[in-house]
Amino acid sequence: MRLLALGDKARLYGYELRFARKAVPDPRQRWALLRHTLAFHWQNARRSSRRTGQPFDLALTLAGPQNSTYAANVQLRPGTGDLAIFYEILAREAYAVQEGVVDADAPLTIVDAGANIGMTALYFASRYPQARIFAIEPNPDNFALLKRNTASEPRITALQACVTPLPRQTVFIETSGPAWGFRTNSAQRGVPVRGVSLAELMDDYGLARIDFEDRYRRRGTRRIRGGRVSNARQRNRRRTPWRLHSCPPQSRSGGCRAESACQSVC
Repeated sequence: MRLLALGDKARLYGYELRFARKAVPDPRQRWALLRHTLAFHWQNARRSSRRTGQPFDLALTLAGPQNSTYAANVQLRPGTGDLAIFYEILAREAYAVQEGVVDADAPLTIVDAGANIGMTALYFASRYPQARIFAIEPNPDNFALLKRNTASEPRITALQACVTPLPRQTVFIETSGPAWGFRTNSAQRGVPVRGVSLAELMDDYGLARIDFEDRYRRRGTRRIRGGRVSNARQRNRRRTPWRLHSCPPQSRSGGCRAESACQSVC
């Protein structure tokens, strides 16, 4: 078992190395990424406290649809979960959708709820060139980096908020710990953040439907929901592969299942 675990780690490290060589053209930036990655894994292996430092910049060249490329400029915080998220989403493409399920050239509307520092939003922007993406993140430190990382992409709208089942709710988040591990609470401790429901988001931005909904739950599960949402009152979903949901042509009246199924998504 130990040999298998070591083999898995070796493959993981090799994949990260190959991605850095391919996606980061600048040698100095590539070396900075690999150096911080090595320090990150070393600290994890020793289970020592992570040393954070000044954020570092990366000019990325990502793969797009039909052999195209997508340029993105991002900033990561060393010694934090930013590196793990960076590799999970951009290198290992954790949110890749099976070919044929979604038309890559369609004018999609995507909601990234719990957008962190913007890696998922940038991934969707690279894969779906006609998509409009709403990246929602409540934590002030994460949001500042989200805003910076997506500033050059006009198709991404960054919102400092928390997705809630009802509009105009207030959510409190604790900011005493690291930004990548904050928690919400009902005791009104920490920073108040405005809540926004999906119906409210659709009304505010004149959206006819939502095609993808990527939800990050702080308790440890992340899932992509999709589906054409006809309006704030009529919604219906059926399961399709790759954790996607799509609406059939016939919809029934009722509340949004995505909203009613959760208390808040921050």
